[in-house]
Amino acid sequence: MELYKQLDAYQKAYSLAIEVYKQTRTMPREERYGITDQLRRAAMSVPANIAEGYARKATPQEYGRFLKMSLGSCNELKVWLDFCKDLELLPLTWCEQMYEGYCLVAKLIGGILRSLRQSPKPPTPNA
Repeated sequence: MELYKQLDAYQKAYSLAIEVYKQTRTMPREERYGITDQLRRAAMSVPANIAEGYARKATPQEYGRFLKMSLGSCNELKVWLDFCKDLELLPLTWCEQMYEGYCLVAKLIGGILRSLRQSPKPPTPNA
């Protein structure tokens, strides 16, 4: 098993991405290449960058660069979720749950970044 799959940040980000993908199936067809596509891309980017960074962890800086991209995607997602909520494209409670979920993922990624600054070795799973 790939070790990145054991990271809490990856597991949470992956499950949230699955939820985003499922829920966006209900969005209006005219948003397919707009907000729907942006939400899905940003959601999939979070776990993908965690995994890619973990695979390229030759240096803490390199791993950190991918983790920072994941953080950027978390923030991008929060903006798209705000749009969906304000435009009433997706259920309010779902948008709020996803927003909270991505806040948690951002905190978990921040914890990994802090551990990289303190130690030259990549974090172990469940970080």
